[in-house]
Amino acid sequence: FHDTPLSEAVEELNRYNTRRIVIEDPRIATTRISGNFRAANGDAFARLLEDGFDIRSEFSDAQIVLRAK
Repeated sequence: FHDTPLSEAVEELNRYNTRRIVIEDPRIATTRISGNFRAANGDAFARLLEDGFDIRSEFSDAQIVLRAK
């Protein structure tokens, strides 16, 4: 991704994962991200978002929910 809105990145990653990533907080949907991520590793993607942005992730068996901190 290069300067991609988080909402678009999540949409792309969800194409490759059974555990869905859900943006619950619309304030973070427009956050711009750049980088290379493994499409099949949504957990690592969510953890990197927590490290680099004011985003927190909640993990369950069915989904990963992203919210603003």
